Amino acid sequence: MSISVSVLENVQKVVANSISDSRRSEQMKRAMIDTEPIHFKTVVELPVDQFYRNVFEKLGFSFTSQQKAILPKGWKVKVDDSSVKLIDNLGRIRGNFYAYGVNGNQKTVVELNRRYRPIFQYSEDDTQVAGCILDNATGEIIHEVWRGERDCFNAFDVSASMHEYLKKYYPDWEDFCAYW
Repeated sequence: MSISVSVLENVQKVVANSISDSRRSEQMKRAMIDTEPIHFKTVVELPVDQFYRNVFEKLGFSFTSQQKAILPKGWKVKVDDSSVKLIDNLGRIRGNFYAYGVNGNQKTVVELNRRYRPIFQYSEDDTQVAGCILDNATGEIIHEVWRGERDCFNAFDVSASMHEYLKKYYPDWEDFCAYW
């Protein structure tokens, strides 16, 4: 079964409405509700340039036109409280749809997730910081690169160390298709 869904148009409807931030989440859910349930041959709008089109094709998407794509078997678009997520056949979040706009110029973007990602974590009292590697498939921290007092923290150096770790142990970590 194939359901035609224009994610781009539905997300843009949310942006076009001049509603408060507190109501935008609920409005987005209502605008996207026609995407549930999503079946494996759902057609979605993917606002992508040629680079990302190639990435999506590598992930198994097939394009029926410049912006319309058929999701790979088992993939779906899921709407939760505040976002529109791209979910793969194993239930992992592989990307997010974001909509933004100013003065009637709405734009929707799709941000894909890499399997591994460098992040900064802060203590509850905000005095400690750690540079970590997050596994997006499991949601777990797989490696802590640096931990210390926030006032001794050099974001540039810690970020460089996280990237060095990723390049050493996951040389293709920047590839959206790698390691999933």
